[in-house]
Amino acid sequence: KGLDAQTTLDIVKSLGAVAKQYGLIFVVSMQQPSNEVFEQFDKVCILDDGKSIYFGDRDKAEGHFESLGYRRPPARSTPDFLATVSDPAMRSGPPGGQSVLRGLDDLEA
Repeated sequence: KGLDAQTTLDIVKSLGAVAKQYGLIFVVSMQQPSNEVFEQFDKVCILDDGKSIYFGDRDKAEGHFESLGYRRPPARSTPDFLATVSDPAMRSGPPGGQSVLRGLDDLEA
């Protein structure tokens, strides 16, 4: 079992405060973070099968995948959308059903 949403947010905020105060970097692995938790991070790394398909500013990640033809469904949160980009069963490509990306090789920068 994982942590509840408020406890997770409190821990991530505490890590952020410690990082800023002491000039540290924390690497955190999360599955399905809430929007509030996701917004606490400066950078994100999205992995697919052990390979990085995105590393960069958190606030630019969605736009990166949208520039490749992916669209976040209105009811889906940004972190959920980003988590599903590397899942072939969950990919949301451009209208017409055909994904711009055919596989992991197309995602690699």
